[in-house]
Amino acid sequence: MPSQKPRATKATPTPAQGSKKDQSGEKKGNYNPRRKIHTLDPAASKKPKPTEVRIKQLFGSLCAQIDGGHLANAIKTCDKILRLTPSDTDVIQTKLFLLLQTDQYARALDIVESLSGGNDLKQSEKAYLLYRLHKEKEAKAIVDQAKGKGTSDGGFAHLDAQISYRLGEYSASKEIYDRILDEGDLNTEEQNDITTNLTAVQSHIDFLQSGFYDSLRASGVNVTQLEDAPAPAPPTTTSVLPSTSTQKEVDEGATSPPALAKGPRKGRLPKHVVLGVTPMPDPERWIKKRERTYVTFAQGRKGRGKGRKEGATAGYSQGVSVAPAVAGVMEGSGSGHIPKSGGGGKGRKKK
Repeated sequence: MPSQKPRATKATPTPAQGSKKDQSGEKKGNYNPRRKIHTLDPAASKKPKPTEVRIKQLFGSLCAQIDGGHLANAIKTCDKILRLTPSDTDVIQTKLFLLLQTDQYARALDIVESLSGGNDLKQSEKAYLLYRLHKEKEAKAIVDQAKGKGTSDGGFAHLDAQISYRLGEYSASKEIYDRILDEGDLNTEEQNDITTNLTAVQSHIDFLQSGFYDSLRASGVNVTQLEDAPAPAPPTTTSVLPSTSTQKEVDEGATSPPALAKGPRKGRLPKHVVLGVTPMPDPERWIKKRERTYVTFAQGRKGRGKGRKEGATAGYSQGVSVAPAVAGVMEGSGSGHIPKSGGGGKGRKKK
């Protein structure tokens, strides 16, 4: 046999590390199983935009969201801008305004407390937020502290009147509102608000002074008699015996016809069920079908069909004498051949 020459194996060139980067790219992105390579993410390959460009785009989105009334999205945009420029006071004030518009007073209070400086504007905003959070006493303390420092009454007057109204100091609230109307230069909207609040304060004062007595007179209750009456006895824990029925109730009970026996409640029966007409449900409906009584009985009848016929035939042949098919055989005359049930000799082979 001729000697086989050894096959020369092709040496596969091993690419260098630099060539690997050229083939697969600078970074490994998403793996493509069809092409069996790593594809770069287009977003990862793009260079990030400069901070100034991103801030400009975010400000444009913020203005559009505020104009369109999308305040929740505008708050998120403010957070994005503050991550890029944390010390932007305009964005902080805008976010504070949006939080007040969406009734998020707790978050707004956190922003106000984080601001540096204790100027009058910050104190007034803090007092207002405490007032909206139903912390009237803390807000009242801030307002009184600002008054003690000689701060102008313009920024705290309206808030002071509202806090006094909530605390039940209606006379003090009325005096502040009157002073605001006399001294302040108000526009139409502010004047309408103060007039409405002043009317509410005056109605409370009138009720406490005279309206309370008018209501008592209208109810027909004698106040003097109520004051002179002794205090009611405390409730006792002893059981109270049931009162005996009067003769009238006994007579009515004797003459009343006997109560008719109530039938079954209709609400407990389905709409399509009629008592005595609709057949009752199968009592074995919760059992598996192959284990139900009528299924096993039917299977037994199918299996016993053939055996029943054979047994009946055997019993008949054993207990009763069968008449011979051929009379000659029983009598002894003729040949002793008994014909087979196959009928005739047509099927036999000839020798």
